[in-house]
This record gives sequence, structure tokens and C-alpha cells, in this order.
Amino acid sequence: MAATFTAELIARLVASETWTLDQGNLGGNSHKVDATVSVAAGTAASEIDLVWSDSRSLAVGTEQLELDNLTQLDSAGATLNARTFSVVKAILIRNTTASGLLTIGGGTGGAGAADAFAGAGYPMVADSDKIDIPFGGFFFWYDPAGAAVTNGATDVLEVEATTATQTYEIAIIGED
Repeated sequence: MAATFTAELIARLVASETWTLDQGNLGGNSHKVDATVSVAAGTAASEIDLVWSDSRSLAVGTEQLELDNLTQLDSAGATLNARTFSVVKAILIRNTTASGLLTIGGGTGGAGAADAFAGAGYPMVADSDKIDIPFGGFFFWYDPAGAAVTNGATDVLEVEATTATQTYEIAIIGED
């Protein structure tokens, strides 16, 4: 059975402010930034043919997510198959913990050589770059063209629980 892929990426901020001016007149302002994108099946810009997501729990320490070998599990925890990204186009990570800090960034894999998901076009520019996601917060990155995943060079996304066990949800879309 062949899979069909579509995705809708929605990032929206809508805020309004009102205030009372002299003599009781109301003033106000609204702010809106809407970055909604529909993504179709394929391997061109703004297209995808691979999706991976998971809900995870991480004790204090780090885990290395190998973007060229992510395991897809069923609801009972049994392995269904591996997802091998050659290009990543979007990452969403949400820290679902009630307290603490989740840190994401470049990691090392294999023999310890730097192979972080970092560099030109990536969410992190250098292996040492990190992004902190506080409890209740999230990180969202999207690039219509995507960033290439190369085994041993750019295939590791490191996730670190720095203060306590952290639970998080992660979704990645891109190309096989």
C-alpha cells in the first residue's frame, strides 16, 4: 500500500491591545502574523514524502535522534519500520513537562565525530548551537527547500533534559 502525504503547517500570532485615552476615548491596535503553509506530496520545494512523530520521555541526560534512522513504533511500542530522512523540511518539538528545561541542538553520533543537524540552511549553524525549550514551550522550524541529511555529517539532533525528566512531542517532515 502506497502512502499519500499532505501537511498543513500553521504558525499564527494574533494579539490586540486597547487603552483609554484622555476624555474617555478608546485607542487600540491589533497585531497579526500568519504563516500558514499547505504542503503536498513530492520531493520539490514545499513538498514532502516522509513523516515521523513521537511522544518521548527523557531522564536527565541526552539522547541522539539519528535523522537518517528514526524508528516508528506502534501504540504497543513494537517497531513498525525505520524512517530515513534525506532532507528535513520542518521540525516541531513541544516540551509537555510542567517544569524544567529541554535543550535541543547539535550532537555527535557513532565514534563521537561531530555530525550535528547544523550548518548553512539548518536550524543550528554550528554543532555547539543549542536552543532551550522551557516547560510548556515549543520550537518550530520550517524551510520549504529543506536541509540535507548526510549520514555521519548532518544526521544527529540531540535532545537534552537538563534539570529533570522531561516529556516532549516531536514531529518531523521531509523527504526519504
